[in-house]
Parts: sequence; structure tokens; C-alpha cells
Amino acid sequence: MSLAIKTDKIEKVLLADGVWYPVKKGTFYIDSYEFIEEYEDGSIYTVLGGGQSSHVPAIGVAFISTRERKYSCPINEVKAVIESIKN
Repeated sequence: MSLAIKTDKIEKVLLADGVWYPVKKGTFYIDSYEFIEEYEDGSIYTVLGGGQSSHVPAIGVAFISTRERKYSCPINEVKAVIESIKN
């Protein structure tokens, strides 16, 4: 058995700060965690990629809140999610 979570159905995320954040439908995703710089010409430089340092996790999450703000954090900062069971 698994605790399958449908990322496109996540409505709220509880982060380590103890606050529930509302998630704009379909914007929650999981990917490699890295810090980048983007230059004016559009090129991108990875300053620090996930897994390159023992202090930077390899996996992170990001989502856009219903207030149109983008949040990104290491995956271990996510304490719980509320998932819609409606279609």
C-alpha cells in the first residue's frame, strides 16, 4: 500500500513554520532543488544544485499560492498536504 498523493489535487501545504499555505490548483510540483542565477541574455547559471553539498537537499517542492506568490523549499520542510478528493 502507498500513500499516493495526486500533486494536481493538492489544495493546501503545511510547511515547517506551522502555517498552512493555499495552493493554486495544478501548480504543486517536485523536482531537483537548486539555486540559479539568470542573466539578462536569458542564460542560466546553477549556483548550487541539490546534492552538491551535504547541506542542500537534492529534492524540493514548489507551488504558487492562491495569492500568486511562488514558494519553493526542500521537500523535508513539507509536513502535510490537504488533497481534494473531488474531480
